[in-house]
Amino acid sequence: MKKSYKDDNFGSRIANAAKARRAVLERIKAQPGPGDPAFEKRKAERQATAEAKAARLAKKKAEREVRLAKEAAEREARVEAQKEEERRRPLEMLNMPQEKLERERGQGVGEKLVACSRSTGTKRGSISPSV
Repeated sequence: MKKSYKDDNFGSRIANAAKARRAVLERIKAQPGPGDPAFEKRKAERQATAEAKAARLAKKKAEREVRLAKEAAEREARVEAQKEEERRRPLEMLNMPQEKLERERGQGVGEKLVACSRSTGTKRGSISPSV
C-alpha cells in the first residue's frame, strides 16, 4: 500500500493505471452477454416492463380521449340548450300576462326607488351620496 502520492514514481503510477484499466475490462467481460441465459432473462424482463408501460400509456391516452369527447359533447349540449332557451324566451314573453312579464323582467322603476330608499334610509326619489 502506498503511503502518499509523492512516494510513487511516474513508472509505478502508469503501471497502476494499466492494472485498473485491465480490472475494469475484466469486470465488463465477466458480465453475461447475448446467448447467456441470465442475459436473455434480463432482456425479456426489460421488454415485458416496456410493453406493460406502453399498454398503460395507451390505456391512459384512450381514457383521456373518451373523457375529452364526453366533456365536448356535454359542452355542446349546454350551448344548444342555451340557444334553445334564448330562442324560446321572447316567444314566452309575448304570451305572458302583463303582471307576470313585469315580475319576470324585475321590479318597475318606482318599485326600485322605494326599495332603494328603504335600504338607504332616504326619501323616495332623492339621491343619496355614495359612500
